[in-house]
Amino acid sequence: MKKNLFFATVLCIGLLAIINSCVKDTFTEEDAYAEQRKNTMLQDSIAKSNIELEAELSQQQALLLDSLAKVGGVINYSVAVVSASESSWWSSYFQWWWDKGGKGESSEMGVTGAIVTIAQHGRIFTATTGADGIASFKDLRIGTANVNITVTGYTTVDYVVELPPLTEGFHSSVAPDPNEGYDVSQRDSVSNTPVDLVRHVATMVPVFSLTTNLSTVSGVATVETDLTNDAPEVAAGVNIKGIIDVEDSYFWERYIYHPDVTDWWNCDACELRKQFDYYGTIKQIAFGSVISSATSGADGKFTMQVPSTPHGLPIVFEVDQFAADQKILLPALYGVPVWGVQTVRTLYGGYDFGGYTPIPNLGTGNIMNVQSAYVEFSAPTGTPAAQPTTSATAQAVLTSSGIISINITNPGEGYTQAPLVRITKGSVINSVQAEGTATISGGKVTGITITSAGSGYKPGDSPTVTFVPNIDQTATATPKMGYSIATIALGAAGSGYTSAPTVTINSNTGTGATAIANMSGYVSSINVTGAGSGYTATPTVAIAPSSGTQAVAGAVTMTANNPIHSVTVPPAYTQWTRRKLGTRITGNGSGALTDSTTLGTAGRIEVINIVNGGAGYITAPTVTITGGGGTGAVATATLTGDVVTGITINNRGQNYTTAPTISLTAAPVGGTNATANCTIEFRVTGVNVTANGNGYSTASVEFENAPQSGVFIVPPGAGGPLVVNFSMGIASIAVATPGTEYTAAPAVTITPSNGVVGTAATATTSIAYNVKNFVVTNQGSEYEFGDATVTVGAPPAGGIQASAGAIGRTNGVLKRIIMGAPGVGYTAAPNVILTLGAGTVPIKQAEITATVSGGQVTGFSIVDPGQGYDYSTDAQYGISITTYNSSAAATAQPNPESGKIAYIQVSNPGAGYAVVPEVEIYHDTQADANGFGSGATATAVVTDGRVSEITVTNTGAGYYVAPTVRIFVASTVMKAMGRCNVDADGRITGVDFTNPGGGWPGYQFTTGYGYDTAPTVTFFPSVLGKGTGANGIATVENGRVKYVRMTNEGTGYTGRNKPLLMNFTMTNNNIDATAGKSYVIDMYFGTGRKTVTEQGIF
Repeated sequence: MKKNLFFATVLCIGLLAIINSCVKDTFTEEDAYAEQRKNTMLQDSIAKSNIELEAELSQQQALLLDSLAKVGGVINYSVAVVSASESSWWSSYFQWWWDKGGKGESSEMGVTGAIVTIAQHGRIFTATTGADGIASFKDLRIGTANVNITVTGYTTVDYVVELPPLTEGFHSSVAPDPNEGYDVSQRDSVSNTPVDLVRHVATMVPVFSLTTNLSTVSGVATVETDLTNDAPEVAAGVNIKGIIDVEDSYFWERYIYHPDVTDWWNCDACELRKQFDYYGTIKQIAFGSVISSATSGADGKFTMQVPSTPHGLPIVFEVDQFAADQKILLPALYGVPVWGVQTVRTLYGGYDFGGYTPIPNLGTGNIMNVQSAYVEFSAPTGTPAAQPTTSATAQAVLTSSGIISINITNPGEGYTQAPLVRITKGSVINSVQAEGTATISGGKVTGITITSAGSGYKPGDSPTVTFVPNIDQTATATPKMGYSIATIALGAAGSGYTSAPTVTINSNTGTGATAIANMSGYVSSINVTGAGSGYTATPTVAIAPSSGTQAVAGAVTMTANNPIHSVTVPPAYTQWTRRKLGTRITGNGSGALTDSTTLGTAGRIEVINIVNGGAGYITAPTVTITGGGGTGAVATATLTGDVVTGITINNRGQNYTTAPTISLTAAPVGGTNATANCTIEFRVTGVNVTANGNGYSTASVEFENAPQSGVFIVPPGAGGPLVVNFSMGIASIAVATPGTEYTAAPAVTITPSNGVVGTAATATTSIAYNVKNFVVTNQGSEYEFGDATVTVGAPPAGGIQASAGAIGRTNGVLKRIIMGAPGVGYTAAPNVILTLGAGTVPIKQAEITATVSGGQVTGFSIVDPGQGYDYSTDAQYGISITTYNSSAAATAQPNPESGKIAYIQVSNPGAGYAVVPEVEIYHDTQADANGFGSGATATAVVTDGRVSEITVTNTGAGYYVAPTVRIFVASTVMKAMGRCNVDADGRITGVDFTNPGGGWPGYQFTTGYGYDTAPTVTFFPSVLGKGTGANGIATVENGRVKYVRMTNEGTGYTGRNKPLLMNFTMTNNNIDATAGKSYVIDMYFGTGRKTVTEQGIF
């Protein structure tokens, strides 16, 4: 403040000197010298004032620093510059602050070489961080200070730090060794006086690497520059920026520390918040070099790299605004209607447009809607003129559109009365059918009279001419045929006949047919004449063959309670014994006796007996078996001490007839030789029956358990059991297949199945007959269908009566005709024909005539019954009653001049015509164009201001409904303008001339004025390629387009604005760039904001 007052004083002195010098009229050398001395004195005074000021300021600064030192002590401030890109920030903060207490100890996350500059209370300090990333500053005071950090490859930092004050008598807390843990109860409270107190304050500041641990962000940018296609376009050349978002709350929570002691020590009641005096609080901070950028390529793709940290660095993305021409469907521009695709300059990028321009939709109910098709009308050619005082009127008269002639191409045959003539309608939608009648002669159509020409026949039509019987109701009748009997099918063959039965043919209509039955013999039973004896198994029985099917015997029943024939020992049975065993028969009979078992002649060694065990053997002697007629026996000796105590048979050998010799090798010198012998055994091969006994139906054989033991058991050998055979005879023989075509009883042959028989059995057969078929011996005649029946005579008692099946008919003739409906409208006897459904043509066709009375058929006469009708049922025949045999044919010719306007009749000439009026020819309805014609033109002739005549200058074509004729004078000329009505399927259903609600100035649809001829109507798709084929015809009334009749609605008119979205969107507007991860962010710039709207308002 004092320095400013000093400079103001000097300035005032200078101004006074100038003013005084200007008062004098002249300026002498003395004056100049005096001024120099004044200037020198002034400069000396200023220098002296500066010295005094600097001394004063220095003294004030010293006083300020001293005062601040008394309040808060001297502060040694350390700044830790940390690479957040490579640090786990939250845990690293705790570790740094807790372990180092702001003393600047080494840290693996510190940034080396960072230049830190601090300005406080007029003083500037600069330091460079060491390997631990810490820069230290001494002799600072409480209050704020400006700090700047710069380091190559990292973001720059500028921040304002608040160095906290102390209060007189403040109690600080001293914690124990942090390595031993922390406990609130262990804190020591110490009173401090700020005077001469040196405090340590620290701040940790993050910087973010611009070269390492970067995250890659890529994506595709798209934009709606063509709203009429199906997908957005790529946005090329757009600048995209990724910015570290320091305004993000997570950024401050993670990287900028705000001390809140209550959060640390959980001491809500105390005021430790004031005691947190060792942290330099960041009050404001700014980061430099925080923008990464990229430009999208021709394909819309972009890639950039942004800083990242292990815990995530908030990055926000921004894009430059840009402008592009957009293709869009609009209803209007600057309030003027427009059609088709328009090109409008449009702004894109970001969210700051103040809203995106709405995009018009398809439809017709609102002025903001657009159409998928539009229509253009040709300009009117009329000339405005004065209107008449009274308008003239006239009517069009059409040429005939009926049938003018019918040509007979085939006169037909057999017509008994003249037919009606029918002609199909013309191709015009409102056609009326023509009619006619025919004249006949000699059964043929000789002429046709057109009774009604009809209407609506075009010159190219070819209507069909048909001839219809001229009767009101057709008569009907049913034929009844008479037949001869050709065949009789067999129903049931019956059985038990001893001779051919009688065959009787019964009928109420036919006579003379006879038939006989052919018989077939069969074996009815087999009679056992001699039972025989000595059969041990069931024999086989055969029956002699016939000319038909051979009979086959069935089950053979053998006699019961028989004698014993023999005992069979199966070949596989194995029981060995040295002597024969006693046997016996047990069962329900009595008297059967058996001898001892029969043994085989080939034996084997049963047992070896030691006669003398010897002595002095060192090793077991060898056993040698010789003689006895057999071979293969093997045995080994066993010693106990030096004596043979056992001989084991290893193989019993075979075919021994006597006991072989057993030799043992000699004992050593001085010993005694061992000796031995053996017995042999033989296999049981049979049991001899010595007495047969009788009455046995069950029996078995038993053996002694040992020779002469008297104890009998079931034979124990393997391969059994033994079979006791009975001596049987034949009790009965059944018939399995009776056979056919036997004429006499066949012989029976009985053969033992095992060749064993005592006395041979004998048997004979008995035969009976059944019906084989029926043979018609006389066919008879006049049997009607369903009337004849066949009865077959009965067999003797116990037999089954045969029956007949279907009757086959032949040689059919027409026997009678049953009248049905007499019909109505017959003027002559009709043709009557017996019709055949299908099959062979008869040898001769029946001939029938009818009688007619009162327009009805009253009866039939069979002139010839015909011959050779072979059908089996009357349903195959019918009676056809017709008035012709073959139909006539003809062609009809329409009027070749049909569909034209013959002339126009003036019904009211009007008055006051100053010019010749125009003549309009049109239709009052907008219905289907078929039948309403086109192309007709006419001109009026005016005489004395009145229309005296109308001359048809072009008769047109296709007029089958009289059009309306209007005579008018154009009062003005204006081109018609309408809008298309398009349905959901893309078809143009019509043209609308009504204006939508709330139209803008100049936006008016109109039917036009001054059209003396119908204008050309052309349809266009709003989007090229989206629709084709629509056509229409305009109808003009009183010089204006009344409506447009669609002759072809076309297809595919579906073009529209199809934006993906209206506004700007990203897949992610911002990210937390984490640990060098890659991110994909697609950007969609939407539809933008148009610089020109439909109303022309920016």
